[in-house]
Amino acid sequence: MLQQLTRHLFRSQKSARRDEEEQKVIEILEKRGDLQINTLVVEADIPVQKMNTILFELEMKGVVRVLVGGMYQLL
Repeated sequence: MLQQLTRHLFRSQKSARRDEEEQKVIEILEKRGDLQINTLVVEADIPVQKMNTILFELEMKGVVRVLVGGMYQLL
């Protein structure tokens, strides 16, 4: 029972952090407009591997789309 609770809390914390990072990316795109991933990585101070995951998740949620040239656009 304790292990289940610990796992649930860990997942909740991980989910909350991911949501914070997604929100950070959204706010940057709102302020700066369409950007390439390298600019988002620098602006958000998020490692490129994690940024790829965040952008993919945002794309699947219909929040962003990829444009020609690797630009990301907020929908």
